[in-house]
Amino acid sequence: MGRIGLVIRSIDLGPRAFASIAGIAEELGYESIWATEELARSAFVSLSTAAQNTSRIMLGTAIVSIYSRTPLTMAMEYVALSETSGGRFILGLGAGGPDIVSRGHGVSFVSPAARMEEYLRIIRGFLTGQRFSYEGRFFRVRDMRMWAGPPDSVRLYVAALNPLMLRVAGALADGVILNIFSPVILDDILMDIRRGAEAAGRNPADIDICSFIPAAATSEKDSVEALKRSIAFYASSPAYRRMFELLGYGWLPELVASRTGQRETVAELIPDHLMEKIAIYLDRDDTGEKLRTFQRAGVTPLIYPQPRKERRMEDIRKIAEGCRKT
Repeated sequence: MGRIGLVIRSIDLGPRAFASIAGIAEELGYESIWATEELARSAFVSLSTAAQNTSRIMLGTAIVSIYSRTPLTMAMEYVALSETSGGRFILGLGAGGPDIVSRGHGVSFVSPAARMEEYLRIIRGFLTGQRFSYEGRFFRVRDMRMWAGPPDSVRLYVAALNPLMLRVAGALADGVILNIFSPVILDDILMDIRRGAEAAGRNPADIDICSFIPAAATSEKDSVEALKRSIAFYASSPAYRRMFELLGYGWLPELVASRTGQRETVAELIPDHLMEKIAIYLDRDDTGEKLRTFQRAGVTPLIYPQPRKERRMEDIRKIAEGCRKT
């Protein structure tokens, strides 16, 4: 098995349970483990706890929203996690969900790609350890430097779905995190990454490309429904519309939107043939081949368990172990 990572949703495990799974993932040979951050728990706290329970596995945020913290605060988080993990930290950034940003953080969801560009430049500036200034549309830094020493290495990944964000990632990030993805649409994604990289004088091949792969523990009805409800959640977000269009399901977001407020029924709207392209079921024989298809395309699969609510730890562990046995 080639490169492979594991992503855990913030809603599914608290910091101690996350640390336990991180230790298991390390023993299983996973290259990385990632924590999401939505409306449940701080990704940084979970990863800091996991750093104490591991020694080799890379620890990443996938993702934290650039609307949730200032660039200086994010740079300080980077330094702390890098020190805690012995240099094993990856900072994965994204715009986050427009609804969470506006209704939760109370911040206007404006120009996410332009904001990301400034954000990345400022974080890198702070992490040099040198005094610097920056004048942008969203942020202004005036003759400042961090008091803590700079980390030995800086790894900034960007969750990108749409052309503008993919170009920003190509120009400024070390890696790209995809979701609702299949290798059959890779050329469309690479086109924008290349444009951004080449405009910045970078080699596109130097940019690490990763993708979530939603995973169900079994093909049993309740497990499939949990997985499909998660896909419906993404279909309800305008940010994912392009990914569904590229996959040939541009009609799905509108159909899901027609069921607003009916979360328990949206799973039935998600076609099985879409799931065959973007997801895996751990009790099926094709799991290993699907993962190898991603790896042969140069995309690192990040296994993304969608467990049943009442069996979260059981399903996550089964998925983590099963993907290493295929």
